[in-house]
Amino acid sequence: MEKGHRAIFKHCPFCWSTDTAFVIAPVPHSDLIEYYVECHSCKATGPLVTSSKRAVELWNERSGNAV
Repeated sequence: MEKGHRAIFKHCPFCWSTDTAFVIAPVPHSDLIEYYVECHSCKATGPLVTSSKRAVELWNERSGNAV
């Protein structure tokens, strides 16, 4: 996330937990960094992307579509 901004995560679409965080995932043998959001309760994850902001957006979009 951009410096000075806090991510707001929606609940997990699978277990409804709010115990989530974004994860920084270095790409092996590369200077690239990828990000994803993970639920600490059930270990569900969002997609790997190159922006922490986008990782949170995708998690929240998916969460909003949960039944």
